[in-house]
Amino acid sequence: MPATNRFYVAGGTLPLGSASYLERDADVALYETLRCGELCYLLNARQMGKSSLINRVAQRLRTDGVAVVLLDLTAIGQNLTASQWYYGLLNLIAVQLGIEDAADDFWDDNENMGVLRRFFAALKQTVLPALGDKPLVIAVDEIDAVRSITTFATDEFFAGIRAFYLDQQMTGQGVPRVTFCLLGTATPTDLIKDPRVTPFNIGKRIELGDFTPAEAMPLAAHLPGGAKSLEGILFWTGGHPYLTQSLCQALTAAPQTPVDTLVADRFLSASARDTDDNLKLASNRLLLADCDKFALLSLYRRIWQNKRVPDDDTNPLCDVLKLSGAVKSQNGFLTVRNNIYRKVFDAVWAEAHLPDAELRRQRGAFRRGLVLASTVAAVVLTAMSSLYLLAERNALVARRNASRAEQSRNKARTQTNVAERASYTANINLIGREWDTGNINHVLQLLEETKNYRGRGFEWDYWNRQCHREVEALAGSGGPFVYSPDGRYLFTNDVRSTEASGILWNARTLKRERLLQGVGIVIYGAAFSPDSRSVVTCGGNKGGVFVWDAATGKLLRTLAEKKPIYVVNFSPDGKHIALTDGDGGVKIAAFPSGKTEKVLPLHSRALAKAPFAPNGKYIATISAYGEVQLRDSRSGKVLWGQERQMAGLDMTFSPDGKFLVAPLASHDMFENPVATHRQAHTAVWDTETGTISRKIIGSDTVFSVAYSPDGKYIATGAQSGLITIYDANTGSISDVLRGHDSVVTGLAFSMDGRQIASAGHGKVNVWSLGKKEDIVFPGLKNNSSTATALMRDGNTALFANKRSVGLQDLSSGKRKEIFRQESQIRSLSLSSDEKQIVVGGFDGIARILDADGAQTRQIVPKNILPLSGAALSPN
Repeated sequence: MPATNRFYVAGGTLPLGSASYLERDADVALYETLRCGELCYLLNARQMGKSSLINRVAQRLRTDGVAVVLLDLTAIGQNLTASQWYYGLLNLIAVQLGIEDAADDFWDDNENMGVLRRFFAALKQTVLPALGDKPLVIAVDEIDAVRSITTFATDEFFAGIRAFYLDQQMTGQGVPRVTFCLLGTATPTDLIKDPRVTPFNIGKRIELGDFTPAEAMPLAAHLPGGAKSLEGILFWTGGHPYLTQSLCQALTAAPQTPVDTLVADRFLSASARDTDDNLKLASNRLLLADCDKFALLSLYRRIWQNKRVPDDDTNPLCDVLKLSGAVKSQNGFLTVRNNIYRKVFDAVWAEAHLPDAELRRQRGAFRRGLVLASTVAAVVLTAMSSLYLLAERNALVARRNASRAEQSRNKARTQTNVAERASYTANINLIGREWDTGNINHVLQLLEETKNYRGRGFEWDYWNRQCHREVEALAGSGGPFVYSPDGRYLFTNDVRSTEASGILWNARTLKRERLLQGVGIVIYGAAFSPDSRSVVTCGGNKGGVFVWDAATGKLLRTLAEKKPIYVVNFSPDGKHIALTDGDGGVKIAAFPSGKTEKVLPLHSRALAKAPFAPNGKYIATISAYGEVQLRDSRSGKVLWGQERQMAGLDMTFSPDGKFLVAPLASHDMFENPVATHRQAHTAVWDTETGTISRKIIGSDTVFSVAYSPDGKYIATGAQSGLITIYDANTGSISDVLRGHDSVVTGLAFSMDGRQIASAGHGKVNVWSLGKKEDIVFPGLKNNSSTATALMRDGNTALFANKRSVGLQDLSSGKRKEIFRQESQIRSLSLSSDEKQIVVGGFDGIARILDADGAQTRQIVPKNILPLSGAALSPN
């Protein structure tokens, strides 16, 4: 092959050293986007140069010190399990970075972790440490290959990328360490079809267009006829990368052949649509698309006729046409991509492939045969044929009118669908903006308005799920609310009751256990005794402190007070209670007698709270005007105090008593009340020194705070209704909860730290902090368990080791074996009534056990193979 012919490359990825590679605007856009750590994607038609582009950009990024890995999803395979597929991804990354052994070790050591979570954990814990300070770009090519995978759902992979990227933005500093680039011939809705999966609605789209005449000019240097020949080629190809390179290659092989002749031979012949890969790809995309074929080809015919068809992002037919490659967007309207496609896929081609084309061909053939028969038998059948032709003509007119009516109905339905889709898309986009501003009420209203739209997608379910993340909304409940130390109860005020009663809820099931009622006094404050046997409430205009039996709900005693009591707190040993009145006074009384032991000097303003430190050393007081004092709990002596530092209302101690956490007032908060709305910091005070050890920076005015029992997290409740969970040591965001439409007035962690309760606007929400698979059960970590299942009581786990099945109490960690077999166990499943257990073994046998572990029967398949899973139907 002549050297000039080798210069051009038609089809496939251009080698890195290829001289015929032409730079486009997309080269700069993709390089700058990835260098800045921004997630991006190139979703375009086939043979537009996506793979060649990412190879060039990857080479340039590597010279800048960026680690780049290229993942071709077609290289992993399709008939795989989820574990094999995700391991294949990790292995491709590890091989390119030279860390195969470390990646394999991590994968094997964490086999009990879900495969999606294991893959992204491997990126954080194995891949990134191996790179030092280098950022990492992961380019995922041929992403449309996931549509052919039927063995497991691939939607969560893209949702996982989204979550991983957003987590870096929320918790990282500067440019994210890891970013992704997705390449393929698909739309986001093609890739994520499950409505329960988070939508892929982030990232920057990189537009990859045809070669402009200026960009294509370097190709002329090796063409017979130079720039004039290139001009003739571009007339036909419009700068399409594959078609342009292909014609340049053909011209150098036959330099005496006119360009028009080459085009006719290669692309316009009768067999070209079946032999040329590019034309076959475009034809299949148009004819085999999963959509209304009549509407699609009718729309294409209008484009071919140069009608003004807008490029409507809300119309899925536009996406199908653009991804076929035959159509492109130009100045906001769709047009046929080039003259080759215009000739190949013309109006006749579109007409021939309309759904009723074959029927119309048969009708035409029938009419021609009828005319011939009438001519031969003209004399004998004149009258009969005339009558028959009249009847056929009438029938034809009727069928034609029916066809036109059906086309009109289809057109009306299409227009209606487009309008409904546009309205739905506008509302979904508005939901995202309202969510960001915290307008939850409007989000709920928009979700209600769009819930019956028949084309509703995964994005609706995502926002609906975001608005209802709470385990339970305890309607009618309000502050004060508090968890019992043993984790059994959650106390809330019953705001609907005219009896001024409180409610004791089961903290695990969130079902009402009993009411505390009968005193007829509004409850302002509540606290459980450290042994959880008693709950003390306070309030009322005339004052009053009431001691209740938590187990029965009976009123045990009343401790009369002359003033209204707003807050009650127990000392850690349960021997004292601190009572806060509205004038700034705090009384320390013995419990349960209520005898006054000391009275702390008054603050200058009304007190908001006065908690004991968990270590029993301190009692803190905070006034509604931001004054805070820390006192010795025995003597009442002021150890330190700060004026106009706190934003008031709430504060909490860390579990070890070393830190005091409260909203921090802005500098000009008291001189300029409007400034309180700009106050968004939470201060962590050192109780020994009275100095701020660190600040947690938020985005909205904080009204309530809580410390998790294990000391790992600090929660804040904001004026907007936003609840933010921070890492107590680093201040990074761990989780964000939305569900209140106004200020969050109180927060409390459950004793096991798995839930958090929040109060605001006449309701208490209880939230689950982490999914079941995120919870590490006590005693189950690193025990080589092959399978686990959580019982309905929430405190018992069914587990399987290599050859045994057992039960474990999650509170105490105690476990007992209930069944053992010789073959290794591969799966474990529990019936919905928890009366039967099915165990899948490596020997291919499924064994059915009763709840006590006794084997009741076994299932032996005809062809015994190792079982990877077995389950009982719900009935």
